Amino acid sequence: MTFDEMIEDFNIYIPELKNFKSYLLSDSQSINTKLLGGIRTEHIIESIDYNIAHNGYTSKSIASKYAIAIAQFYRYAIDQMWFANNDLLAQINSYRLSESSYYNMIGNYIRNNPKLANKAVKSPCTNTEINDIIITIDSYFREYTNNIESMSFSKVSSMLAIKLMILTGAKYSVIRDLKFDHLKLDENTITIQKYTIRLPVNLSLQFRIFCKLRENVLNLSSKYLFCNQDSSQWHKSIYSGIADFLSVTILRMDTTGISKYGITNLLKAGVSIVEIENLTGAKGDLIRGCMPIDLESDIDKENRLMNMKLASSEHYYKL
Repeated sequence: MTFDEMIEDFNIYIPELKNFKSYLLSDSQSINTKLLGGIRTEHIIESIDYNIAHNGYTSKSIASKYAIAIAQFYRYAIDQMWFANNDLLAQINSYRLSESSYYNMIGNYIRNNPKLANKAVKSPCTNTEINDIIITIDSYFREYTNNIESMSFSKVSSMLAIKLMILTGAKYSVIRDLKFDHLKLDENTITIQKYTIRLPVNLSLQFRIFCKLRENVLNLSSKYLFCNQDSSQWHKSIYSGIADFLSVTILRMDTTGISKYGITNLLKAGVSIVEIENLTGAKGDLIRGCMPIDLESDIDKENRLMNMKLASSEHYYKL
């Protein structure tokens, strides 16, 4: 199977894979399975440099999409047994916070590349991205369950803030304003805006670990739930720990996509736009933009059902 046939069979991320092809041919007369089997993460980083120079890559989001495309292509191609590349696959599938993982190396490179602009990504996070975030967070907590004092306070704070955004759809500005006394672990609840939210069991247990770590780390008490190590409130722009974590986990640095994901789930659960505005701090237009097509069709179905019932009432055709 030729590389072009592989691209056609994969049938997604076609522009990104064509740019990858352009990079491969810049240093080789042809693309064969031996060449594809010898690719490593450092070659993908080199190919991003190539795309900056030759294919107009100017933003971190474009470079991130490209890196995700290559990772997904390699997973698919190896699963289809088109060629073997166990070394790259191991790097792609390894724990995201490991310094030797594909996502960690690519994420750090993209984040620190001055040639790539930090343009905001407007799309919601996908289910895959959210799953990757949750798996990475839970793996970190499992790793340090019996060694809490070795945990990074910045990293733990960032992880739990992100989980709250996933759960509630709350904007970063709302999360950074949360007070420590809003968290009631004896009741497994947290108050966000005027709403008392019951925490999932796993998240509640992780907050208990966070509180123990917080008590050991902070020199001065802070009224804020999430704070810097000197007890001061996080900055109004996104906390660097959150951006660092997301950049190596899902190759994104924005929290907008996470909030939009949470808002979409609230809409699916039947929460009204007004209630979502009050809980998340998001504006109505942003919330309506998160409304999935299948949800709108469900509303249409409910409207038709209601009209059918009204039409069967005794005086409907007499009114």
